[in-house]
Formats: sequence, structure tokens, C-alpha cells
Amino acid sequence: MMNSLKAQIIELARNSDIDLIGFAPVERFENAPEGRRPEDLLAEAKTVISLGIGIPRGVRGANQKAYGGLRSAIYIYMIHGYNVLNTLLNQAAFRVAKYLEKHDHVGLPIPASPPAAYQ
Repeated sequence: MMNSLKAQIIELARNSDIDLIGFAPVERFENAPEGRRPEDLLAEAKTVISLGIGIPRGVRGANQKAYGGLRSAIYIYMIHGYNVLNTLLNQAAFRVAKYLEKHDHVGLPIPASPPAAYQ
């Protein structure tokens, strides 16, 4: 991937509330199980882009409180440590894919978690 395109993707991701971003060549996944390799979904894949968002300390603390007995605190984590984060990750992945396609590449955003019907 060209360095300027990579820098532009990093900037786009940072502007989409992404804290962590990584780039890896598809060859890195050659020993992954069949059906789990990038080329299994996108034959012409060359690079895998990973996105991450840190969970706020207060939200992590609420999760600990929930497992410590304050069960109502679990809703804080469910919303802000799972639903909101997955929505932000999905939106950022979609923006990156659209940006790649504007620059004559193919982007395939992978959902941050399976749809509720499949869990």
C-alpha cells in the first residue's frame, strides 16, 4: 500500500474515533485456517487493515462492579463497552472501505461482531 494512502487512511480512522490501526500483508495470514484467510473473502486482497477502540476506564470499572455483585452496572458495559464500540468500529471500517474504493482499490469491511441473530 502506498505510504500516502496509508497516511490518509490513518487520518480518516483517527477522525472516526479509532485509537489503534494496523496494516498487515495478506501473506501474514497464510497459515490461518481455510475460510479465515483474507483471500477467501476477497481474492485480490493485498493488505488487511485492523481497527481498534479502547474501552473507557469507567466503563471497564462498571463491568468489574457488575461481576462483583452490582448487576445493574452490566448495562453500562453492554451499551458503551459493546454496542457503541461495535457501531463505531463498523462505521469506521465502512468509511475506510469507501475511501479505498474512491482511490481505485476494493475495500471489504468486516463486522466488529456477528449480527444478534447469529450469536
